[in-house]
Amino acid sequence: MPHTVSGSNAEGGPGVAEERREEGARRDHPAGLGVVQVMHDPRDPALQQWLRSLKPRVELTARYALRAKFPAIRADRDFGARIAELLYQLHPDDEELAAILRDAQLVSQAFEPPDEQTLRRRQAVSRITPRARHAKPRG
Repeated sequence: MPHTVSGSNAEGGPGVAEERREEGARRDHPAGLGVVQVMHDPRDPALQQWLRSLKPRVELTARYALRAKFPAIRADRDFGARIAELLYQLHPDDEELAAILRDAQLVSQAFEPPDEQTLRRRQAVSRITPRARHAKPRG
């Protein structure tokens, strides 16, 4: 079973994975704005406040995901320094760091617009009722 990011922020709200799903839903909606369209400055105080509201492991995962996706963040010294602080605070072993990096890769995929095939598959799945998903085929 793949390791996924979960958890909650300091206020007890959804973690990165839940927020990623919500963002994906907004991005897929015709009137919604995707993260890619609004992400322009890694020093944005609102972004930094949101990141710091997350639990340390989830924050580290989110920062790695953002750094992988946006070149401006890779060059930001403060952003990199915060990653170093989180690594020092968490002291992840090799296995845990690998899991964090895998999770970051999954999160960063949420910043990619879905291709046409993925959209069709999502639409087909959404039309299936929960009962029909688990029903045995007749025949």
